[in-house]
Amino acid sequence: SLTDRGAARLELIDALTGATHTIDAPRGATLSSPAWSPDGSRIAYIANFDDATRLYVADVASGKARQLGTAQLLATLVTAPRWTADGRNVVAVVIPEGRKAPPVRPAIATGPEVRITDGHKDKTRVYATLLQEPYDEALLEYYITGQLALIDASSGAVHRVGQPAMIDDVDPSPDGKYFRVTVVDKPFYYIVPLASFARSQELWDATGRTVARLAEQPARLTDDRDDVPASERAAADTVARDFVWLPDGSGLAYLKQDPAPNRPESDSSAESGGAPRARGPRRKDHLYAWAPPFDSASRKELLASDNRIGSVLFSDDASMAFVAENANGTGHVYATYFNEPGKKFTIWRLRGLNAQVGPGLGGFFGVSGGRGGTGDD
Repeated sequence: SLTDRGAARLELIDALTGATHTIDAPRGATLSSPAWSPDGSRIAYIANFDDATRLYVADVASGKARQLGTAQLLATLVTAPRWTADGRNVVAVVIPEGRKAPPVRPAIATGPEVRITDGHKDKTRVYATLLQEPYDEALLEYYITGQLALIDASSGAVHRVGQPAMIDDVDPSPDGKYFRVTVVDKPFYYIVPLASFARSQELWDATGRTVARLAEQPARLTDDRDDVPASERAAADTVARDFVWLPDGSGLAYLKQDPAPNRPESDSSAESGGAPRARGPRRKDHLYAWAPPFDSASRKELLASDNRIGSVLFSDDASMAFVAENANGTGHVYATYFNEPGKKFTIWRLRGLNAQVGPGLGGFFGVSGGRGGTGDD
């Protein structure tokens, strides 16, 4: 199920003077997914026509807009343009060159429709839209396979990156030389929707070469976490996670927790009728910085914690960060300077309050805590 929404115009209102500039949608189109340039002087947006999806850029001061380049966008999964931090380029997914016509449903079925069970009970909801047959698979692959592109924000020149892929998300480095690309993996499934299919997060360079595989998300065939094998849960608990570009442009940052110590076979537990096991040593969680060329020698530990780190918000120069942790029912937000390892300056610590830092807090960057979903700050 794929839908989009479009607006007839954007209104830009000066917060001090009240002056308003209107950006109208191109004739015969609606506009969606507006994105500010880093310096706030321009807005990139998607123009949705009946026969094509195109990229436009508007000047904030004048309200005038122009089409950026001639390439048609493939806004099926990547539904918003992304600026590079220097404001020189816009990153989007475009229709591959030489793309063939869409698949056609066979006039006669190519085989019987067979549903095979594996004897395992998967606890999932009833979904309204699922793939039903091989034709649906071919159609889905056709409409989500696109070409990553770096589009010059001034000239509209299109630099195509790598080969077409089923791109689900893309995050460019500040200088536009690397990309975190999330791709949908096969096989496709008939019992869960696209959002539950397996995905891989890769690091690409400007030529489209895969520099590293950052993370793998297996297919989610059940809504019940208890049905996920313990080995799979343990593996997911210790992989590198939460990759983000450092704001000073020096590389990536990510979190990674130490694996749990192996439990001796002779250990007894309350579940087996024995005495409860004593609490084992704490598993440290680590914050790393990873610089080009993104090899094993270019990793550097910035922070280690005895608790699992929930989120991190870096300063603009990446010299310090605010960190949120939640352990034993207590939320803790603190600041740390990377040139003073081991020092933590508490902002607040409260029992019963979940801590969070970073974007997505009502549209702002900051630190917050929520009790019972109230979102108290």
